[in-house]
Amino acid sequence: MGSSDALFSALATIAPHLEVLDLEHSIPTHGLTSADPTQLPLPSQTIPLSSIKHIRLAGDAVYIAHLLNHISSPSTASLHVIARDPLGNKALVQSVAAHMSERSPFLSLCLGDVGETSLALSSWTHLGTSGDPLLKVTFGSVYSRDDMFSVLGDSGTLFTCIQELTIKGMFTSAKWANVFTRLPS
Repeated sequence: MGSSDALFSALATIAPHLEVLDLEHSIPTHGLTSADPTQLPLPSQTIPLSSIKHIRLAGDAVYIAHLLNHISSPSTASLHVIARDPLGNKALVQSVAAHMSERSPFLSLCLGDVGETSLALSSWTHLGTSGDPLLKVTFGSVYSRDDMFSVLGDSGTLFTCIQELTIKGMFTSAKWANVFTRLPS
């Protein structure tokens, strides 16, 4: 797998022309412990992926968060994240929120079940859920729905402009209202 530094060096080299970045369970883990995902190292560099159109990252939440902290992308680039391990979901949501902060405000949000233990969050900068979402995050192996309430509360201002909310699946808890009332206005 190599090291994060080797990946960052390779990305920096090809960044000016890179249009699609798709890493499936291949984000380096060397030198980064997932024992405490809140203690991710600060980025030593941020690699601008100025030509990127689509980023898809699949793997453990903490390693995806670490990579997102080291890259930037244009406001038109989509981000699709598939986190298979819930350890680090909080850090992942914070990294996604920071990475997407320069985009137009999200106006539509869809939360839904994916299988027995996974949850998906999709968001668009227009009203309605037509077309591909600009942001899609799938949280795999969620221990409980209640865990996601606090994790989504860590999304900062990412979803404060939502005008259309779609909820699909087993989201019957009254705690969902608390997720959105805790967001900054």
